[in-house]
Amino acid sequence: MAPTNVPTPLIESLALDFQKIMAMPEYRAFRGERGLAALNLSERDFSRFVAQQRKVWEQAVEFFNINAEEAFSG
Repeated sequence: MAPTNVPTPLIESLALDFQKIMAMPEYRAFRGERGLAALNLSERDFSRFVAQQRKVWEQAVEFFNINAEEAFSG
C-alpha cells in the first residue's frame, strides 16, 4: 500500500497518469513483451499494485525514461 502520509489526490493523479501511459502503443508493446495482464487502477488497487509490483514498474519507468521528453511533451 502507499504510505499513509501520501495525499489521496496525489495517488489519484498518479493513477490517471499511469492510465495515460498504459494507453500508449509503446507501453502496450512493453507490457505484451513481459506478459503483464491488464490493470484495474482504482485508488485502492493502484496503491496495492504499486506495492506488489514495484520491480515491474521500475522496469517500465526505466523503459520510458529513454523517451520521456517525447512521450510527455504533449
